[in-house]
Amino acid sequence: MRVEIVTVVVMAGALAGCATEPTIQSEASKLAFTGQPANAAAGAAITPAVVVSVQDASGNLVENATTSVTVVLDANPASGTLAGTLTAATIDGVATFSDLNIDHAGIGYTLAASAPGLVAATSNTFDVTSTTPANATRILLTDDPFPYDRIERIDLYFVSVSASLTPDTNTAASFVTVAQPNRLINLLALQNGVTDELGAVVLPTGVITAVRVVIDTDSSSMTLKDGRVLNSASTPGIAWQSSAGRPVLNALVHEQIAVPDTGAIVAIIYDVGQAFIPNQVLDSTSSDSGFVFSPVLRAADARRTGSIAGAVVAGGASGTPVPDASLRLYLGDPADPENTWSVMATARSDADGEFRFSYVTPSVHWLQFPSRAGDSYIVAADPPSGAGLGRLLMPNVQVLAGVETPIGTLVLP
Repeated sequence: MRVEIVTVVVMAGALAGCATEPTIQSEASKLAFTGQPANAAAGAAITPAVVVSVQDASGNLVENATTSVTVVLDANPASGTLAGTLTAATIDGVATFSDLNIDHAGIGYTLAASAPGLVAATSNTFDVTSTTPANATRILLTDDPFPYDRIERIDLYFVSVSASLTPDTNTAASFVTVAQPNRLINLLALQNGVTDELGAVVLPTGVITAVRVVIDTDSSSMTLKDGRVLNSASTPGIAWQSSAGRPVLNALVHEQIAVPDTGAIVAIIYDVGQAFIPNQVLDSTSSDSGFVFSPVLRAADARRTGSIAGAVVAGGASGTPVPDASLRLYLGDPADPENTWSVMATARSDADGEFRFSYVTPSVHWLQFPSRAGDSYIVAADPPSGAGLGRLLMPNVQVLAGVETPIGTLVLP
């Protein structure tokens, strides 16, 4: 960076003949966004152009400052990528960026600008909107929350999602790619129905009969609350078993997903509570504190599912909220032993003791199967380890399409 500091020395007698006083340039000190980024569509240029100026300590433009300014993403709520000309030289103390764009829709992006020897600047927040056609089928990802209270985050690298549009799902030719996120996603950030859009594509009207997901296990990891990061190479670690590398994971589909001419909304529910299994569950004598991976995920028509919500407390119906309680949603006959019930989803209570099972298949769906006669949804609530509380079972929970079923307060004994 070249900064010119002009010092003017004038004899007192010479001032009498000057019509105007000389200009004195200040020293460059910092950067500032003088043309803030505006909201834009994903992949489209941010207009008007983003402008960054070199200023002195008082915020005045330093016109003779010559340097190069670089902009990068600061707040990145949707794991977007900033493209365009990211470094620009200043002209009269101003750097202009006319072709910046971000590939993923998200709310609350910010840019950061830097230059050698100057204080960096951060822009105002701005949003990037989706360019998805109105009739596109949207692919959403959500998480059945992780029930183990020693886990901080689960980062899975999602490569692609494909769907079969024909009744025959035995051949690869029946599958078409519907999303290619190619990015890490923290599954534990997707709780209580929060979703991350993996992609959108216009599909022919009909049905989706099967869904497949490809992940990259070498780029995936688990972070414990004590700060340790577990992966395939760590000790303790994650035993990916036959899923190591870039496995193709088949999602369970309870009902075919209808694709109308207006497009569908496909929810992929990743049950990390069942997918990452402590070694002690498989071998009670094991002292290994790592996890074994066994993929458990399903796909559903978001418009044809319901949800279940409630809260976990201790000490009576108006008692103290119980955070980090582990919850399971079973399907089975309440008169039969618990080990005969099917685990349909998992959940975890938040800091206020509240929980939600999202994208649940309606109860009426199971009535068509004679083997399910007498079955209902059953919610089981287990306290966090060391809480000194008992567990609670709530049977006969009914779920309707498009409706949230409130089951009230679960009071742990």
